[in-house]
Amino acid sequence: MIDSMVPSLAQKPGSTMLSVSVQLRLLSTADDRQHGTVFFGLGIMSVIRFKVSTWKSVHHEMHVNCDVAVGSDGLILLAWENRKCSIYFS
Repeated sequence: MIDSMVPSLAQKPGSTMLSVSVQLRLLSTADDRQHGTVFFGLGIMSVIRFKVSTWKSVHHEMHVNCDVAVGSDGLILLAWENRKCSIYFS
């Protein structure tokens, strides 16, 4: 398994989304890649805050984890389309 961090994104103050970080985990073997299929895990963590009228909520961390498989053309394989990702707040 290979872990890779993608640089974080951030929006200016006053917007709903404050920051996002993305982590990719390579799950496929060399044999899978030779046959044109790559399996990887995608993890996204975002810190969000809501604003309703003049009230602002506290910061919440939203976590999303997905496993994905793509073919040699770079498109998601049909068997992996429309799969649900796990989502939780902390």
